[in-house]
Amino acid sequence: MQMLPITTILIAAGLLVLSIAIVSRFGSKIILSGRVLACFLVVGLSLFVAGLYLHLKEAPVETKRIVQPRPSPPTGDAFTFSFTPSKVAWGQVVDIEASVPADSVTVYLNGLPLIKKNLSGNKLQVTIPTNTKDGYLELEQDGKRVRAAQPLAITP
Repeated sequence: MQMLPITTILIAAGLLVLSIAIVSRFGSKIILSGRVLACFLVVGLSLFVAGLYLHLKEAPVETKRIVQPRPSPPTGDAFTFSFTPSKVAWGQVVDIEASVPADSVTVYLNGLPLIKKNLSGNKLQVTIPTNTKDGYLELEQDGKRVRAAQPLAITP
């Protein structure tokens, strides 16, 4: 015959004593007087808290703290790109090399789409429009937008 852990017994005894105290006050007759009822409440709460404390103390560390799940890394649908040069003037060309076909992406600078020229495979070029400010290049494919690691510096 398997014996119950002491924590389970303490919690159950505490709940039992608390239940007796509560039922004795809600019935049509008051079974327990004020002092006896107070004793039952104190003993019941003490047993319950002691059992709960011991249970939590004995629990493995992993179950005591909330572990936030880490987001899964993108699989298959993520892409990368690089560009050169990192500093240009208005009207100059920026070369971009992506890990996806060039004809499947849209290029953005500061959230505005740029006109692109597909070269071959995964290489393309964009010309920096006049009055454009420094910002991040972004490539979008099938609604997924990837931002460059460093900003593009633009001089007038």
